[in-house]
Amino acid sequence: MSTEIQNNRPQDPAVLARQKFGNTVNAMAERELIALFGTDTGKQAASRVAMAFRSAAATAKKPGAFYECSMESVANAMATSAFTQIMPGGPYPGCFLVPKGGVLGWWITHRGIKTLARRAGQSVETIPYFDGDTLTINRGRDYGF
Repeated sequence: MSTEIQNNRPQDPAVLARQKFGNTVNAMAERELIALFGTDTGKQAASRVAMAFRSAAATAKKPGAFYECSMESVANAMATSAFTQIMPGGPYPGCFLVPKGGVLGWWITHRGIKTLARRAGQSVETIPYFDGDTLTINRGRDYGF
């Protein structure tokens, strides 16, 4: 009986609009990913990325800002995450999703850069740099430890 009562309760229009937005964006991203990876892999990638994006949107400073962005920019950010396998959200995100001016920006973090470098067989060393520090860059091999 309680299920019937819950199902008959009117839905909040804002919640319905966000659900529709999310479904449309997921479908757009899935189409792009299927074109890139093929049917099965594209659908799996879209599923993983959609979960990461929902998590990132839910934990954002202004969750509503995600839903003010163009659907194309959100789908592109989702496709970029799937293609690079660099995901937003979580305690150590590989990228940030930044809504600005109606566009959702996909900004890679230092963790994402290190991940891409590692996949390419390279390494990145992170060194803190503060105002007033002197920076010296030596190109090539320096064997004078």
